[in-house]
Amino acid sequence: MSWLRLYTDLIDDRKQAQLSDKTFRIFILLLCFAKEIDSNGSINQKISEVSWRLRVKEKHLLTALGQLQKHDIVAYDENGLSFINWNKRQFQSDNINDRVRRYRAKEETLRETLHVTPPETEQNRTDTDTDTDTDTDTDKKEKEKKEKEIASPSNGKPKKLSDEEFITALKENPAYKHFDVEMELSKMDAWLLSHPGRQKTRKFITNWLNKIEPPISTSPCKYSEPEPQSVQQKVEAAEKHKNEHPEEYERG
Repeated sequence: MSWLRLYTDLIDDRKQAQLSDKTFRIFILLLCFAKEIDSNGSINQKISEVSWRLRVKEKHLLTALGQLQKHDIVAYDENGLSFINWNKRQFQSDNINDRVRRYRAKEETLRETLHVTPPETEQNRTDTDTDTDTDTDTDKKEKEKKEKEIASPSNGKPKKLSDEEFITALKENPAYKHFDVEMELSKMDAWLLSHPGRQKTRKFITNWLNKIEPPISTSPCKYSEPEPQSVQQKVEAAEKHKNEHPEEYERG
């Protein structure tokens, strides 16, 4: 399918603004027909043949050609018509398909020129590298397997505890020594019965235990009894009190 250029300045073109709607439609059809023929903007056919190709009446085509010729858009006679500014508006550009084809052919020639058989030493090195890569992959898998088997805090990867080991660790944790962990686990089970959407995950258990406050001590407070004072200490205390509060000793 061919294509042609239609410029946006057509909206403000003074000549086109003076054409009737029917003439403008015929003008667009003539552009398409001229591009279809691809004869440098010329349609060397009789008016009757052009009329039949555009599916318009011959009298309407003649009226449109008269207006187009009046505005120096086309020139026509009994032998046909041609667009005056065809080469300016519909200039021939390079074929992008041919350009791409030439570029690919050039690239293919370059690859064939540079393609050489690698020397024997390079082939040997490639084979050795392939063997080394295979060995490396095997060693890596073995290493990962051992790490999973003997993972411990000493190598930076803590061992994953089983559920039983996890509960035992909670019971032995000093942070939870002020309550019975087993009792709290039973409370969790009872609570989950009324909340079916929740699950008893390890995160849920630790969050539950962390919210339990330590019990307030109910042991009686111990008050130290004042040590008995000597007579001299009592006299000194009385004198001190008299000096600090003389108003209590004044008589009215």
